[in-house]
Amino acid sequence: MPLLLTPVLAEGDSVENSQETDTTESEEPVNPSNTNGEYWIFHSESCPHCKKVVQFVENQNLTDKVVLKELPASQAETDQTLWDNQTQFIEIIQELGLDGGIPLIVKDGSYVSGDTPIINYLTSEFSLSEEVTAEPKGISPLLIGILSLVGIIVILFVLLKVVST
Repeated sequence: MPLLLTPVLAEGDSVENSQETDTTESEEPVNPSNTNGEYWIFHSESCPHCKKVVQFVENQNLTDKVVLKELPASQAETDQTLWDNQTQFIEIIQELGLDGGIPLIVKDGSYVSGDTPIINYLTSEFSLSEEVTAEPKGISPLLIGILSLVGIIVILFVLLKVVST
């Protein structure tokens, strides 16, 4: 499930006035989600779902194939690049009609949100070996039953050994 991100804006700014538009008639309208064929992943260092996606990208050596666009975790953030990414993120979610959940991957107007769907999407796009299930599977009930039975047999064997001596 994606983390719902409330945009962090500079003082006096709002989502409505954070997007500048050029009304010159001779230019085509700006399409914020046009990534020119690049994969953009919006994420935050404070989001555990985002960390899972970033770790996957790094582990699969995809950092040269996707652009990681980190968002500011708080208003105290001073890195201007993060604020520029935030502005771009707000423009894209407005254009696509999204709620602002992260992690979010965008490529030329298409998007996928959530850690597992993004990992599965990247796995498919880059023909990687396997997709990720939503949750790792635990020990099967059959295995637990067998281990319990083995434990009981060992205890009985020890008790019989003690009683017979």
